[in-house]
Amino acid sequence: MDALVPAVTRHLDEVEAAQLGEQFLRERAGKHESLVLRRVPQSDDAAQMLPFKGVALMDDYDRMLAAYLLNRDSLNWTRLTLITAPEL
Repeated sequence: MDALVPAVTRHLDEVEAAQLGEQFLRERAGKHESLVLRRVPQSDDAAQMLPFKGVALMDDYDRMLAAYLLNRDSLNWTRLTLITAPEL
């Protein structure tokens, strides 16, 4: 059972999680001009340190993974839907 637990567990704070998410998006977008800034409304906008998040126009799986990295909240479907389906 102990073998299943990672040897190193690291907690990311919100800023670091957002930076990793943005880095992931930029690497996936490559040199294409498909990386755009989209406004992601949040309930705590006044306290939000990074109100603009990078969203690449990629397939749904990539955007879902990027949304998870940026928000660290896979159960908040409102945020994920805004990112995975930006035309809504």
